[in-house]
Amino acid sequence: TIVVALGTVTLPKISNMVANNEYSRINLYIKKSMSFVIFIASPIALGLISIADYLIPIILGDGFNKSII
Repeated sequence: TIVVALGTVTLPKISNMVANNEYSRINLYIKKSMSFVIFIASPIALGLISIADYLIPIILGDGFNKSII
């Protein structure tokens, strides 16, 4: 949700910068956004990977046990 919200918030700002030919600021905002997304998404992904043994059988069922690896 946070990652999607970040895109929703930054899209109008970056569109305005494109219209005003402020490409150096666009690169700065994109770099900051990507750093933030990686900072947030990496721990979430690693957390889901670490609990996949327990989570997949509960949510998807025993037929998906091969996908745990």
